[in-house]
Amino acid sequence: TTVRIADRDLDVGGVQTSEDSVSISVRPERLTVGDRPAGTGLSVQATITDVTFVGIDRRVKLLAPSVGPLIARVRDNPAPSYLQPGAEVWVTSETCSLWCVAEDD
Repeated sequence: TTVRIADRDLDVGGVQTSEDSVSISVRPERLTVGDRPAGTGLSVQATITDVTFVGIDRRVKLLAPSVGPLIARVRDNPAPSYLQPGAEVWVTSETCSLWCVAEDD
């Protein structure tokens, strides 16, 4: 399925559909959060809304105006100074990690 995300046309796996609107899923550990875009994947700007320490990971909730709410799992120890609520960051995912999922009616 080809979808348009943040002004880019991307081929994603998952459910084949011809709907105008779809949901895209990505596992939290497949997202990279940083102070600049990482790699060659899809990068969007986002604001960190919450950071929760969970064992060796941090669950980072974000709001990206171009795609909506996101949750990332970050395993940086110690945490970078920008990893705090209110910070403007970049969230990157390799396109092979994006999956189209069926919408509930």
